[in-house]
Parts: sequence; C-alpha cells; structure tokens
Amino acid sequence: MAQNNMYNLVTLIKRAPARRSRPVTSRPRRLNSPTAPHLYRPPRPLPRSPLPPRPPSPQDPLPESVEEFDNFISQSVDKYVQASDKLGGLIAEQAAKVLDGFKQQRRFLLISTKAKKPDISVSADIPVYQELLKPINEALIAVGNIKESNRGSAVFTQLSAVAEGIMVLAWVTVDNKPFRHVEESLGSAQFFGNRVLSEHKDKYGWRH
Repeated sequence: MAQNNMYNLVTLIKRAPARRSRPVTSRPRRLNSPTAPHLYRPPRPLPRSPLPPRPPSPQDPLPESVEEFDNFISQSVDKYVQASDKLGGLIAEQAAKVLDGFKQQRRFLLISTKAKKPDISVSADIPVYQELLKPINEALIAVGNIKESNRGSAVFTQLSAVAEGIMVLAWVTVDNKPFRHVEESLGSAQFFGNRVLSEHKDKYGWRH
C-alpha cells in the first residue's frame, strides 16, 4: 500500500510542471467603457482566507504485547535504574546501558508487530535482520564491557549479576522455546545476586 502511494505521489509531481506550463488558449473578455472601449481591466483578486489547520493524524493503538512491555519497563526497570542512580558510579553507568537495551528491545517488538520476520534462510534478508538486532546487541556489549573493564572493582559481583541478567534480551533470537533462554539468564544472574547478598550480609545485617 505504501509503495503504491509513493508511485501516486511521483505521478502527481510529474504532472504538476506540465499543468503549470500549459498555455492559456482562451482570450480574456474586454470590458466596455465609454472612455476606453477597448481597455481590458483584469478583475481584482479576492482576498485569500487562511487555510484551516490540518487535523492531527490518528495514531495506531499500541499492541497489547508492547503495552505490557512498557508496563514492565516503568514498574521494574525504571525502579532498578533509580536505585542504581542513588548508588552512582559504575552501577549507575551500567544501569543506564540496561535501560537502553530494554528501550531498543521495545522498538524491536513494535516493529515485529507491524512487519513480517525476515527469513534468515534467504541471504538477502540476513542484513535486514542483523540491522534490526544491532541496537540490542550493542546494548548487551556495553553492559558486559563495563563488567569486564572493572574486574578489580569492589562492585564487580554486582556488575557480573547485571551482565548475566541482561542476556535475557537475546530471547528474540531464539525460535524454539525462548523462555528457556530467559530462565538460564536469570539463573546466572541469581547466582551472582546470591554472592552479593553473601558478601554484604555481615556488613549490613542482610539475610537471604
């Protein structure tokens, strides 16, 4: 449909110069006047009324799956980011990359509701699929790089927990039972999360 509209637009643009350059074949009427019987007086142009404002284009309602993902970001991811910002430093820096990863996945999910999935068995579709996944992959790499670049940090265990957990976003690349990939990623994150609790329970009096 969009391609047909594009062709129609091109056709209209091509016709416009032809219409403007078309010669006028009809002769103007002469106004009879006792002082100038053959004088042609063009009519005065009427004042142009302002054009009414264009109505706003209606937006398509969000698919239910995208709305639920938005709720998850606002209710869970945003709270994690706010708590990380209070701690500051590497934890806040990594949390910002996590939030970007979820935003990029939200974009991917919205596109997937409006377009057919590229066929990766067709060589021509592979670059398209890779381009769609690229922003998500870049976010995953950024989160992991913060961990790898700070192995000597006092918060390395926390960075490791987040780096393992963010891998849940890769579920979109799994065709067969993607929930298993999510479970494995969360299990790895929980392993490091338990180590964080263990390392700090004596210092802060935390309990499992």
